[in-house]
Amino acid sequence: MRKKMAVITAIFCLAFAWCISAHGHGDKQDGAPPAKCRCCMDRPAATASDSKIEAPAGCQVCGMDRTVFASSRVLITFADGTTVGTCSINCAHEAVADNASKKVQSIKVADYTSKKLIDAEKATWVIGGRKRGVMSATAKWAFSDKAGAERFVKENGGKIAAFDEAWKAAAQ
Repeated sequence: MRKKMAVITAIFCLAFAWCISAHGHGDKQDGAPPAKCRCCMDRPAATASDSKIEAPAGCQVCGMDRTVFASSRVLITFADGTTVGTCSINCAHEAVADNASKKVQSIKVADYTSKKLIDAEKATWVIGGRKRGVMSATAKWAFSDKAGAERFVKENGGKIAAFDEAWKAAAQ
């Protein structure tokens, strides 16, 4: 599994680096891609509030910038008080497996729309659809309410699911 994640991360990083150099992402102060950037235009736009996400700045599994992926980030708190921040539910699943000796106290995930952290188990999840996922071929997005998830499905496809189903999909 680690080798597969390393390959996926390497491919993503190469594509992202190419996108930055080819489309001048670094030229804009807000970090948002140019309007005509086809390789990343389906990612949620960065907002001023994104710069104020909780620590850590980088995913503790793959190293990706959690501010860039604020709409899919996860914060895991273990019973001993330690935390692990990841860019996605896929990396969160790996982090929990890597810390199997620790009891998970809570898993918070970003609401896709507001980017605020919500309880992952209470979230309404959308699996699949036309929006590319983070660290996965199959997207998994969390919403604070079912209406938001239903709007997303209507516009982008996918299916509504509970946390358990999204967690199992992240394991694959």
